[in-house]
Amino acid sequence: MLMRCVNVSKSFKVGRRRIEVLKGCSIAVDEGETVVLFGESGCGKTTLGRVLLMLVKPDAGRVFFKDTEITAPTREFRKSVQLIPQNPDEALNPRWRIYDSIAEPLRVHGLAETMNEEFDAVAAIAEKAGLKEEHLHRKPSELSGGELQRAVIARALILEPEFVVCDEPTSMLDVSVQAAIVRMLMDIQKRTGVSYLFITHDLELARAIADRMYVMSGGRVTGELRKEELRELSRESLIRCELPRVSARF
Repeated sequence: MLMRCVNVSKSFKVGRRRIEVLKGCSIAVDEGETVVLFGESGCGKTTLGRVLLMLVKPDAGRVFFKDTEITAPTREFRKSVQLIPQNPDEALNPRWRIYDSIAEPLRVHGLAETMNEEFDAVAAIAEKAGLKEEHLHRKPSELSGGELQRAVIARALILEPEFVVCDEPTSMLDVSVQAAIVRMLMDIQKRTGVSYLFITHDLELARAIADRMYVMSGGRVTGELRKEELRELSRESLIRCELPRVSARF
């Protein structure tokens, strides 16, 4: 199993209270899989995705990458896992050219020995993400929403990660642009074998892309479905948690 977490819990202090966001969650993603994490807004999906990347440290539970427990993320772990956020503003410096934002991970990890090598890597991933060279010389404010999301995807994939959390990467885009972005992500997966945890509340999107799907409600993982089971399930059933139990793969 490429990535998994076991009995993960997380709470946050809000004023004088502590709010439980995750309550004993366990999920797993295998190599080359697209696993959907489905649930209504506020159910804990984003927090669980960030726990897997160790961007948020759990209060309890364990996170494993390639069967090695991750307690303090290493440089190699950071290179192997990436996040595509819902809002591109989280990942792009408004004062930088798009080229520099995409190239930054290469510079941080020292993976380009020359400027020519860096340019070739940025140009190659930008092309895969559907960006033209002219886009690379612009700042975020000069790009459309779809172009910004493509830039964020290029930035996340330039290190050739093995696992990517896609946190509702199309929810803020027009329907036609959403479809193009999803097709691009699936094409890149076919070429590279990258694994995706795709966070969404869009059931039709989940049916189109998922190899498996976990359902969350109220901070808990309430069920797991295979691709063929998704076709027969209604949104009402998901909300009422009328689902098969999560399989014992942990």
